[in-house]
Amino acid sequence: MITNLSRVALVFALSTEAGAQLPAPTVRELTTIPGEVVEAIRMHNGRVVLFTVADSILAWDIRSRRRLLVTTGFDGELALSPTGDRIAYATPEGHSDMIVTLALDPGTGAAIGAPTRVGTRQGDDPSFSPDGSQIAFAADRDALRVADLVVAPTAGGSERVLAQFDRSIWNLSWSADARWMFLTVGGRSDSASVIYRVPIAGGPPEVALTFPALSGQEEWTIGGAIAVVADPRAQAEGRLGYISATGERGEFRIPAASMVASVGWSTPRTLLLRNWRNATSHLLNVADGSSRTLPAGTRLTPAPRAIFSVTVWSPDGQRFALADSVGDHLELSVWNADGTRLRRYPIAIEPTLAVLRWSPDSRLLAFHAGRGATSVGVLDPNTGQTRTVFSSPDVTALDFAWRPEGASIVVLKWSEAAGEQQRALYEAQLDGTNRKLRDLDATRRFTRMLTDRLVQGADDGAEWEVVPTAGGPGRVKPAPGHGFLTDETPGASRDGQWLFSWLRRARGEPWPAGQLASTAGDSSRIVHFPFAGHQGFQNIVFDADGNHVILVGTSPADSVATIFRVPLDGTAPRALTTLPRGMTRGRQDLSPDGRKLLYTIEGQPMTTVYELDTEPLLKALCSRTNANCVRD
Repeated sequence: MITNLSRVALVFALSTEAGAQLPAPTVRELTTIPGEVVEAIRMHNGRVVLFTVADSILAWDIRSRRRLLVTTGFDGELALSPTGDRIAYATPEGHSDMIVTLALDPGTGAAIGAPTRVGTRQGDDPSFSPDGSQIAFAADRDALRVADLVVAPTAGGSERVLAQFDRSIWNLSWSADARWMFLTVGGRSDSASVIYRVPIAGGPPEVALTFPALSGQEEWTIGGAIAVVADPRAQAEGRLGYISATGERGEFRIPAASMVASVGWSTPRTLLLRNWRNATSHLLNVADGSSRTLPAGTRLTPAPRAIFSVTVWSPDGQRFALADSVGDHLELSVWNADGTRLRRYPIAIEPTLAVLRWSPDSRLLAFHAGRGATSVGVLDPNTGQTRTVFSSPDVTALDFAWRPEGASIVVLKWSEAAGEQQRALYEAQLDGTNRKLRDLDATRRFTRMLTDRLVQGADDGAEWEVVPTAGGPGRVKPAPGHGFLTDETPGASRDGQWLFSWLRRARGEPWPAGQLASTAGDSSRIVHFPFAGHQGFQNIVFDADGNHVILVGTSPADSVATIFRVPLDGTAPRALTTLPRGMTRGRQDLSPDGRKLLYTIEGQPMTTVYELDTEPLLKALCSRTNANCVRD
């Protein structure tokens, strides 16, 4: 087996000469399911896909496009037996989970009877043996979720501990001959991820693969023949990397922004999911409320939160940039102020998590591509050339702001070491040289980057800290509206002198009021609204005059969201436009002169399901070692 791969680049390197001769895996589209699917597996009849949404397991008939509720109480890690007539999954119990199995009609996926508990210990990540007689799972050994590898009979009976680990384990898969169990050990705070193999008959675990860990990365083995490494950035671009037990390494193409559909991956065929929402972008005339829709072609993938800077005007008001896509390819596009597309750039910008910032002179566009990206790049829209100005392998998140003169960029870096969150500021020159400016308090709940300082919110919302980016002491001040929670992404005035946030009574619907607070002094006040904030459209934009903000909200007894221009003196707001029903989320940005509002709205979530067939690749790898490592 391969050990101690020293560079992440090896995981996603181009295939070696031997690997280049290996057959490429194939991908075919199966169906599209309304809603946002979390996990999915295909039943053996080929017609039904079992999938999960929240705590429910459902069956989707590909031909009739009908769904059937199988059961509720799901809490993760759906597995299908080799005979296709039983599933295993984790269900909540106390502070952890229990493993249960449920018999199914192999034709429709309908439940037969009630779930049956497997073993007596709490745990997760169930995996059926090749003959379906046993289930392996990660059993909790203590409150920290440190795990034992346990095997129990599917039909019930005594458990057997195969191995104990000092960290969490997941992604369990059996070898085709049922002699070995493969699993992943490690986490984000570890410098390396390790795949172990454990003998089923008994004996100590053995290291199968070791390679550097990446934030959000997951690893699987299929029958011990190949390790598939799913790096978030690569998946956004449509790539999966692999390392074989015989030494080949390479990558293969998958649909962009798709992800492996289940936690375990023990067979040559698995499903991929691409969650997406149709999105439309619009230019609204603030004076009269008229709007026009930009040419279609933007498709966004959902994410747990939205960053307010994904749609961004240049400071001179001549252009704007937004995340875009063409078919399977994510990209960045720049548009003229009149709504005509100027140019597309093959930069895989994750639509809901990327950060875009124009330079003060509007010549350059800096970007952080989103989840999994560890660098800040700069694009020259006139030439299409890009360059990296800041990069760090241990990044978990990045934000940044241009210096007022546009000669450098201040980068805010989040990272994690030994389980501890860390934040620090760096100055990145355009030639790629960097220097550290200062460390930051990592316990603050939100951070708002400004040109010469940043504002950090305390975790309880009771105070803010204004920190000069160039150095010197920060200034802690009480947050207005103490006793309320504030929105995590406050809007900032053009000059950075004021912040505006929604107020909340609890972690839920916004209260119909906001707070305006000075970043330079202690002045603050609360502004009341005749509407409540729309949770899926939270970013706040200041008008050019500094006396108004643009907010999206819903009036009492009305579920339709409206864009309002809100005076900060407390007088009545003006409705600019009503958004379509069914709109779930969006982003907005106002032109520097305050005349045009660019907004993007997303429709209902959808999930496209693909089947990834790695069997030809695995058979070729197994034939080189005469190993029995492929099973259907």
